[in-house]
Amino acid sequence: MGLGEKEGYLIIVADKQKYLESAVNLALSLKLKDKKPVCLLCCSKIRIPSIYSGIFDKMILIKESEKLIGTTNKLLQYKYSPFDRTMFIDSDCLMIKDNIDIIWKKLKSYNIGLRGTIASSGKWSYFTEENNVDIGTIVTLLNIKFLIKANSQVMYYDKSSRSEEFFKKALYLYEHFRDKVSLQFKKVKDEYTDEPIFGAAMGYFNIKPFPFMFKRHFFDCVQWSSTIQDAEDYSIDILRGICKVKFKGINRYDSPIIAHFGGLRPTEIYFSEVNKLRELYKLPPAC
Repeated sequence: MGLGEKEGYLIIVADKQKYLESAVNLALSLKLKDKKPVCLLCCSKIRIPSIYSGIFDKMILIKESEKLIGTTNKLLQYKYSPFDRTMFIDSDCLMIKDNIDIIWKKLKSYNIGLRGTIASSGKWSYFTEENNVDIGTIVTLLNIKFLIKANSQVMYYDKSSRSEEFFKKALYLYEHFRDKVSLQFKKVKDEYTDEPIFGAAMGYFNIKPFPFMFKRHFFDCVQWSSTIQDAEDYSIDILRGICKVKFKGINRYDSPIIAHFGGLRPTEIYFSEVNKLRELYKLPPAC
């Protein structure tokens, strides 16, 4: 299978060298669990040490004239992806289980695949209750019926006119409405959260979210991904393909294929698992 023909994974390291290490860890987990090619999308100042040669099947540079700040570079990914069907994954994730083909198969009926919930009112809070956007205000401003409270740690898109228009609209919203539709990160000047922008674009095109979880049969629930740093109990072993997490107040264990270690947390578990990968692939340990 050649790049630019079928399916593959895209990882973005936009403007900070330190994120390359987590991108390498994610790429190693993808290579262990799946055989699809992995593409790194980055800016020109990112340097790939020789010890990481061959980990990424392809590296594509974001044009300096187009580069945005931080996570908002996700808005550019459609035009750069070399794949007909792309699964983007945040660099602070790891693929723990090897049944991702179930998700790829289900995504064939989607042009855009993002997890989230439909909302037309209420608050979309980030970090603190005071730092939020009002969903009803966005819906009224953009004359849409709803938006998707999206989680963009993983997302999917195909090469189609619908997907192209979706990303164009998201970029338009960023360029013209970002102060009304999104929020700035406090630690990074002029960096905006991408998720409300994607969520508003989904509402504009009446795109429903991909399910958080779905059943293949009675005893088999499949979960694409989950942010796990706030779970109260974990059982994770990347080499054995075990990922079970329990959240406070929920009487079940979730078992996502992809675990999102937000801020590389829980730190001890994250580094324990990535160093298993690095030992397997004969790379120096992460720290």
